[in-house]
Amino acid sequence: MKHLIKDLRGGLQIEKFTKDSLNTKDLKVGDILKRANDIRIEHIYHILSLFHTSLDHKIKVDVLRDGNIKSGIMLTGLDVSANILETQKKIIKSTCKYKALCK
Repeated sequence: MKHLIKDLRGGLQIEKFTKDSLNTKDLKVGDILKRANDIRIEHIYHILSLFHTSLDHKIKVDVLRDGNIKSGIMLTGLDVSANILETQKKIIKSTCKYKALCK
């Protein structure tokens, strides 16, 4: 806590992992992400933008865990665009009343 008390800007706390997460080896629920690629993290969109601009979908983070900062943990982003499109198609198909419009 002393790291957060000194720095009132805080960080992002990990609440849960998705079942297909690639980052469960080095992170735990409750970890607080402080920095990513040497940039201060205050909002989720900071991390999302770093993943978006990374060519290999990897970013290096500093994590606060149990009062200690662990540096240099690599996170791997997962492109879920295809999954989202497929899910949207299923939803539209299941709710569409007019077959001609649901193709």
